[in-house]
Amino acid sequence: MDHEAGEDYYEYVHLFPKYKTKFDEIIEGDNPGNDLSNCQLSAKESFKEHAEYKKQCPKIGKYLTHLNKNEDVYNFVRCRFLNYLLNSEKIYNEIDSHSLSDIIEAYKKLSHLKSRCYINIENIKSNILRELQILYNLYDSFYNIKFETGSDVETSCDNARKCTQYYGENINRCRENREHKFCQNLIDFQKQYNELMKNVSICSNVSNYLPNIEKNNISTIILTSVI
Repeated sequence: MDHEAGEDYYEYVHLFPKYKTKFDEIIEGDNPGNDLSNCQLSAKESFKEHAEYKKQCPKIGKYLTHLNKNEDVYNFVRCRFLNYLLNSEKIYNEIDSHSLSDIIEAYKKLSHLKSRCYINIENIKSNILRELQILYNLYDSFYNIKFETGSDVETSCDNARKCTQYYGENINRCRENREHKFCQNLIDFQKQYNELMKNVSICSNVSNYLPNIEKNNISTIILTSVI
């Protein structure tokens, strides 16, 4: 079976929210002038001067430079995170009437010029991307559940509520297909959430137990809309 872009991301997507936090730190401040030059070399004539592309693309160049200067064994995962980011965040992949494929191709050319991540930059198939986004949101909310002294309890409870929402919306699709990578992530997440929340009693109307993904499991989760 041919490789589908993004299908090997399921085992790493739980790391992506933390990589996003680091990404935001790295791209802060001014970008080197050569990043803009490389961006314009990489893009089609029709959008290389587009204001939004000229604003966002150098941030990607700066991140690639950071990866080059800070080589470690996890950079291959960071490259997958970067490709997920480019496919999922509209500020990087929406430029007027230009196709996503054209924009991703420009970032791929940029990664060639920077000699980093070029084998990873590609269009992620839409159904895979949707599942990765669900898992990303699930873990992003989970990592922001903090009940240490001085933490914001209301925010943490809201994030716990989001976790139950995302999990509850997707549990049924996995009852017949537990072995799918997406469903395996849900199973792993359920264990982590239940362990974290087992002794938490301060969040009203938030379940501290997520039911198992089993055909005959009739437990239900009270869903609260995530805004």
